[in-house]
Amino acid sequence: MISRSLRLFLLLAIFFAWTPPAAAQQQPQAVSPGESTYTIVLPPKLIAGKAATLAVIGADGHLAPGVGVDISGGQRLLTDATGRALFTAPGAPGVLLAKISGQFSAATVILPEPPAGKAALSGVPPIISSRDRFTLLGAGFQGEADANHVEVGDQPALVLAASPVALVVLTAPRITPGQKSLSVRTDAGTSSTTTTLVELSLETGGRAITAHEKTKVIVRVLGSEQSLAVEARSLAPEVVRILGENPQRVQTSGGPENTASIDIEGVQAGEFGFRVRLISPPAGSPDVEAAQKYLEAAARVAPEGERRKVQKCLSRLQKPKDASKVRAEIDKMLAGSSGDFTLLLDSARKSLLTP
Repeated sequence: MISRSLRLFLLLAIFFAWTPPAAAQQQPQAVSPGESTYTIVLPPKLIAGKAATLAVIGADGHLAPGVGVDISGGQRLLTDATGRALFTAPGAPGVLLAKISGQFSAATVILPEPPAGKAALSGVPPIISSRDRFTLLGAGFQGEADANHVEVGDQPALVLAASPVALVVLTAPRITPGQKSLSVRTDAGTSSTTTTLVELSLETGGRAITAHEKTKVIVRVLGSEQSLAVEARSLAPEVVRILGENPQRVQTSGGPENTASIDIEGVQAGEFGFRVRLISPPAGSPDVEAAQKYLEAAARVAPEGERRKVQKCLSRLQKPKDASKVRAEIDKMLAGSSGDFTLLLDSARKSLLTP
């Protein structure tokens, strides 16, 4: 069983508070950063009929115990004290959907059972963030999360979600950034490699944030001089908004001072926060098999008039070199889609991303 003594706070946001000058005679107003939402964390690949673990994260960044999750095949799960739940994948290959109250959804593919083998890592992100979960692909893993012993920089990491071929992991807090060893140990053996751990921070430069005035926040990267893609989201845009899109993606400068700036504007008094995350570069080649499974599932729930477009994408995927064209077609369909259809299309698109 999953250990019930394990509890973790996921540090996803940096919170601030500000009040306007007294001359403005505006009463400070408390605002709770973020939205009332859940995030379901699934391993990106399951094995048909085998054990797996999922996790649920609440809006506050904590792993969420006691949350009911409905998954394909009519299974109803309840997260335990660690915010995770052990389950058995459906017995046939395809796609699994997980939902909370019919509102918050996630999807993953179910693959046929592979031949038994030793623990081995086949997909490791070259750069990971101390603030974000990351995915390891391989073989010989255990579906019960705590049966996989993952270390980053010789420090035990937390396995949030697991299947025999994929793990979703969060590093231990307070690891210094830089190049780190990474290992996975299970009953099937041990596999090791290296990766680069970065730490993301936000800086306001000591400048006051006042209503209707624009300023900048600086995203700083420690641990790598490589230019990286990062995403910043204002969790309370009614208090402080990001100028332009929210969330907003920016590219850091690279080099010893590896930073990026984001333009913001104060709106009113209150608490506010930002979530900053690394956009991890994809590892490996496009996963055409996963994309096909997502598109097959999307075709079954496609609105009238969209099914033919999905079928056309499936036909094109018979030629892997057409993956970029399929991705472009999916982008067009995503612009006007919703519900499970959107989730499945987006999952197919992500499967076709290239390094």
